[in-house]
Amino acid sequence: MGIMVPLFANYMPIREAMSKTLRDSLDVYRKTLDGMTITMTKLEDLGISPIQIIVGLMMTIFGFVVYYFMPSSLLTMNFDLFFFIILAVLFVMVIGMTLIA
Repeated sequence: MGIMVPLFANYMPIREAMSKTLRDSLDVYRKTLDGMTITMTKLEDLGISPIQIIVGLMMTIFGFVVYYFMPSSLLTMNFDLFFFIILAVLFVMVIGMTLIA
């Protein structure tokens, strides 16, 4: 597996380099646009709104707090932090249920 992944990843670049002449490959002053085209696309065109990004970031932060600080508060016997996190999770669940209903 450790040999196969680099072989597959480098196959196309090596094939492209070998298809050109040595002079074209080593010429650093010549600008070529053979291999790459760049297109700019707005996030709205892809169906991603800024609200989705904000909600995703909030959920990521909330998940990190729950899965990192909760076990560490138990290991350090910091029960104030543990019960604060439990209370925050319950409040967020209640708020989410009221927004759904």
